[in-house]
Amino acid sequence: MHSLRASSLLLRLSATLLLATTALAGPPPELRDARDEMNDLLPGSVRAKIPTTTAGKQMQWVLDALNNLDVSQASERCSEGFLDFISVKELESTFREIKEEVYEGKEIVAVRAAAGDRDDLIDAIVTGVGMPNALSVLLMTDDKTGKIASLRFAPAGGNNPGGGGGGGGKWDPLAKDAERLNGTVSYGVYEVQPRDAKEPNRNLELLPITGQDEHRALNIAGAVRLYVLNALVEQVEAGKVTWDTRVTIADNLKSLPSGRMQLEATGRSYPMRRFAELMMTIDDNTAMDHIVTTLGRDTVEKSLNEMNDNAAINTPFLTTRDAFVLKLAADDRLHTEYADATDDEQRSMLAEGGSVYTGKPDVAALGAWKHNPRVADIGWFASAEQMCELMKQMRELETQDKTMLISPWIRATTGISLDPQVWKSAAYVGASETGVLSGVWLLERQDAKLYAFSVIWNDNEEAVDLESFNALAEKAVDLLGEDFKIEDEESVEQVMPRRTGKPSDEPAVEAPADDEKTEPDASPK
Repeated sequence: MHSLRASSLLLRLSATLLLATTALAGPPPELRDARDEMNDLLPGSVRAKIPTTTAGKQMQWVLDALNNLDVSQASERCSEGFLDFISVKELESTFREIKEEVYEGKEIVAVRAAAGDRDDLIDAIVTGVGMPNALSVLLMTDDKTGKIASLRFAPAGGNNPGGGGGGGGKWDPLAKDAERLNGTVSYGVYEVQPRDAKEPNRNLELLPITGQDEHRALNIAGAVRLYVLNALVEQVEAGKVTWDTRVTIADNLKSLPSGRMQLEATGRSYPMRRFAELMMTIDDNTAMDHIVTTLGRDTVEKSLNEMNDNAAINTPFLTTRDAFVLKLAADDRLHTEYADATDDEQRSMLAEGGSVYTGKPDVAALGAWKHNPRVADIGWFASAEQMCELMKQMRELETQDKTMLISPWIRATTGISLDPQVWKSAAYVGASETGVLSGVWLLERQDAKLYAFSVIWNDNEEAVDLESFNALAEKAVDLLGEDFKIEDEESVEQVMPRRTGKPSDEPAVEAPADDEKTEPDASPK
């Protein structure tokens, strides 16, 4: 069998659609055994059952149209917006190339199809029977008409099984680098596109490019502050607080570094925006704890759980001080008791007078923490995909934020080195603690393409290495940028922060303005 040629069908089929067939590669790990057995089997002998959801029925039509090269029902199956961007004739031509040139006329079958709990979205992996290459197909329907609103074909990734044929996919080097790291590493890489081209910064969606365990919830450490910021914005929009709401420094909310607000005098107050700025730009733990307490633990918890399906492990929501008390307790029994407790029992331990509330972090336990990081049961948890979803939402918020506060907070540093000739702008939030490194990026290329990716690395036994983590993230960036060519150097625009940083960096923050200072509050605490 001759090797497949690299095809570059990059067609926008709607404001949210990318139909692509590029540098096809073999199937991901979960499909390799099935692919090995498939090679000499009769057509149709290995198939996945397509769900009978709205999106599933449309996916079945796509498969039938691919196999029969019949798109006569396209106007009935596809939304007006979809067909505004690609004609029926162009759709037929694209399907023909996939059928005849990519899969050499072989029957195309689905070997995996998953809809989760959604009626309007389905993700499938398809291949030609006996062929070594697979495509990921993501389909979304219009929630009003049920017609196809978004369709994306992309390489499914992975290596060519069985040693036949040459090489692997474009993203294989990233997967191999991740495999060399100890512990558990997950990552997800996505293109970000709007559903409607007329509103480029609203109703954005993630189009998967590649990933490894991207749906797996891992400890994200202080990157949880992005969830806290989202909860704060929700409360500001609801009129419950304002950016000028005064928040008073409380002694029982002073946490350990990073940050500097723990050095502020008890009783001094600042506007809410000051706490948010420090939380986001220098990962100020004390600032975050004051925001969480002002909004209410339950409020932040509810906001997080609406975007994150890991409620069981993220409930109750911890302040950073809570986490330090549990991980640095002088008596290890406190950690064990909390980890084994029910949600209600945990809430009692966190409440005023409870064992966590009254406990104090034991700095002497720092040495032991390095050998027992407790990353699996104490902290804040999200998947790489969920972190990218959250950063996508931050993109929508920053473009609609009339106060212009959010954008500089999430763009204070790039986290890793970026080539300004390729990348126009970057937003980044990252964090580190013993046994945890996490980061999420939103990158805009000079050609206006927008990408989100996240990397999370957990190890409950060995140290995690920042240099290796950054190298993995930079490999993803290099692969995202490798097909970009500068047409006109004078047109290159650079709006990224000039410095790069790492999760523990503390960029300079100006001292509070005079109108942000108050006399100490003498009211009882």
